[in-house]
Amino acid sequence: MTEKEFFQIWVQAKLSDLESALEAKVRCSTAGCHRSYVARDGIDLDRLRIRCPHCASSSAETSLGDDALPGASLPGTSLAWTGQGFSCSCCKRRVPTKYREYYKNAGLLFSRWTSEVGGMHCRRCTDFYFLEGMVLSAVAGWFGVVSLVMNPFLLAINVFRYATTIGMPGAYPTSGPVDPHTRGRIGDEMPAVFAAIEAGDGYKNACDAAARTLSVSPIDVRLALQDAQREWVRARLR
Repeated sequence: MTEKEFFQIWVQAKLSDLESALEAKVRCSTAGCHRSYVARDGIDLDRLRIRCPHCASSSAETSLGDDALPGASLPGTSLAWTGQGFSCSCCKRRVPTKYREYYKNAGLLFSRWTSEVGGMHCRRCTDFYFLEGMVLSAVAGWFGVVSLVMNPFLLAINVFRYATTIGMPGAYPTSGPVDPHTRGRIGDEMPAVFAAIEAGDGYKNACDAAARTLSVSPIDVRLALQDAQREWVRARLR
């Protein structure tokens, strides 16, 4: 297992998979090392990193001091959540997102050129990529034998996919610091979030559902989930 593969398990927050991964062998990602180590021996919960114990004991890390930014110039791989699933992959804003791709099609006489644009995007970026695909296909999609037949279907697919994003909000219901009472309510919901993830809902759906129940931002639920997961691992590393 690589450190990036361990990160993928970590960020999903499925505790049954994580418990097995803690005992798995992980290959160091540092150039010139590439040793294998047991994952539980390489987890730094304070800095939320997984790193080779040998590299972590080097002078390069210990010289940073306690005031260094988390993860700055450290070996290994960060385990910190950075907005996956809750941030637009285009503009990077932490706003509601939905995964959609749209066809771009151009006719080239007896052949055609087709690609897809889009991804996990917010309302604004989804509109942009939909228009990009539609305009190019509507203008250049008719100049080819094959493309002339395919273009109406591709345009219809684009319209259908875009229609499923109608009503997607442009922002989460809350923003800014969470008050202690709300933080406590989110903490009380964590067992249900973990149970939903174990049942196969996925961390994004589980956090979205909890956020709707509590009338809070899914980002706040995801941050609480990360903290709860860290404490769960800490208890098993004692």
